[in-house]
Amino acid sequence: SRADWMKALEAYASERGMFRSVGNSHYAALVEGSDTLLVTFETLQEAHGSRETNAPLALDMNERYGWSALTLLADGATWFRDEAVYAFVDGLIDEGIFDAYARVVFYGADMGGYAAAAFSVAAPGAQLVAISPLATLDARVTEWDGRFTSHRRKDFNSRYGYAPEMTDALDQAVVLYDPEDEMSAMHAALFTRPAVKKIRTKMMGPRVAEALEEMDILGPLLELAAKGPITDSAFARLYRARLNHAPYLRSMFNRLADDDRLLLLGWLCSNVTARRHMPRFRRKMEELQAAGILESKEAAE
Repeated sequence: SRADWMKALEAYASERGMFRSVGNSHYAALVEGSDTLLVTFETLQEAHGSRETNAPLALDMNERYGWSALTLLADGATWFRDEAVYAFVDGLIDEGIFDAYARVVFYGADMGGYAAAAFSVAAPGAQLVAISPLATLDARVTEWDGRFTSHRRKDFNSRYGYAPEMTDALDQAVVLYDPEDEMSAMHAALFTRPAVKKIRTKMMGPRVAEALEEMDILGPLLELAAKGPITDSAFARLYRARLNHAPYLRSMFNRLADDDRLLLLGWLCSNVTARRHMPRFRRKMEELQAAGILESKEAAE
């Protein structure tokens, strides 16, 4: 149950660092580890039951890499717009918490991506990895985004408000998004700032963070950030994992079929069939071979 899960999380974090309620709708857990600190922003709903370990991402990374981990958890779609959260982060700054670590990495996705970017200003020189982050819900800036109209009553103009501006003091801010997901792309455009590196993840749709976790490259991506600025070539090596990611392959299949690019579709199906058991790809390959569009292996030999 949620209550038992919260008790277990509190006991685990309290034994290894700190657990604290932050106002009425947020919680913070700090687990001590190495001199690298990972700071993540998630909802309780995401952290509870959404991954195999049934734990917040930061604690997973603490177990995997030995990093120190600070996770801020929101109970619902609060957008972390809460005076108690501001005061908590202010307290971390005043206590020199961020200065105590050699490397600080902020991470979040979607609403968490907004929060990670907005609060990253607390640790100048840190790294940020934000996946499909929103810049703000201030209607004067993003009136074109109709997805979260009921949340616009929240104050996005006071402290830690406009996320893109909060990234200027970072060593590097990496924003990953699918350029074909219109709303994500428009928010990403607002993050065009000196410290920001934008990485396009085409055909991943609005589930970029989940896809990276499914491909088991989110952890290695954060590891790259912990070691220094992420380069295009380093990310490209990680991102080759998409070539074995079934949802990505299906998206590519559908795109080529919709565009009637049958030869390319045949080559894709041949490649996938040689590596994986995906009957749909095999059937399409055989269909294109029978139609004479794709040369069969036997004919080529």
